Amino acid sequence: MDGFNDRKMLVSLYAAAHQVKTNAVEPSFVRIGHLVESFDNPIRKVISDVENMSIASQLSYVIMALKPAIDAYLATETLRRNNMLNPTDEAGGLALPVRQPLSLQHPKQFLHSEMQDADQYMLWTVYVGIACPELLLREDRQFLTLFNTVSRQYLTVPVFRDQQLSVHQVNEELAKWFPPRNYKIRPPADLKNLKNLFKEEAKEATLLCGRAHAERRSYLRGEMANLVALFSDTPGLIAPKFPMVLTALAMAKAELLWYFAHKTTHTTKAVGKFLREDDYDDPYISSLIGLQVQFRSIPFRSVPFRSAAEFRSRVPPP
Repeated sequence: MDGFNDRKMLVSLYAAAHQVKTNAVEPSFVRIGHLVESFDNPIRKVISDVENMSIASQLSYVIMALKPAIDAYLATETLRRNNMLNPTDEAGGLALPVRQPLSLQHPKQFLHSEMQDADQYMLWTVYVGIACPELLLREDRQFLTLFNTVSRQYLTVPVFRDQQLSVHQVNEELAKWFPPRNYKIRPPADLKNLKNLFKEEAKEATLLCGRAHAERRSYLRGEMANLVALFSDTPGLIAPKFPMVLTALAMAKAELLWYFAHKTTHTTKAVGKFLREDDYDDPYISSLIGLQVQFRSIPFRSVPFRSAAEFRSRVPPP
């Protein structure tokens, strides 16, 4: 994990400085030293701790419940076709609140509320796959399929503050020892060696994730520009269409964070030759930042309260 060795050095320097100043060893240093040494391989330590908690089934259940939202988030063209961020398609219902279902199979989940958090759903899928790799060995392959799909969207994921985790380097290291001999789960024959699977996943991510995110940023730029123009001309629509505003801002924030995290990223040596710098360079990135600023410049404070009463009077009671 990036910066972990630096933190070990800082702990040692602090203990040495304390001993020079007080002529005594820091009382807690031995305990802290053992803790630091136990995290010499932090990923392996996390895997061991999670395995001891026996929560694999619960984690799998939660992540698989997020799959419909993740699938919808990744289908940029479908979002465009369904006018997720385009209220003008509603014609006579333009002044009504947004209540678009996630899908026909999930009518009780609302599309916009799910899309606001879908990027976090994807990150947690990666975290769970790394911390609980036994889920990758299950015969139904549902979690494995979802993990592979989501991992192809990243070369690196955030861990803490500015610390980043190289997804495919971690997977490459994991494949060297997992699953160990006599493991409690007997994996299918083709999953006993995860190396080839992760290598192909890293190659596809290196080739395609930059383009996929560029397409999503292009979609957001177009739709956010239209929303800014619409709300500037008709501010009374802000309140009933406010879920669209929140969704656009959340998705744009996720894309901006992804973009700048991947500007200086690296992939595994085996697939580094497939990395194209142009796929991670967007000359229009400032436009997306500017659209976020324009969203905030629209007078949100006064308009929603005035227009909320306006459209409530037009909506028949349930």
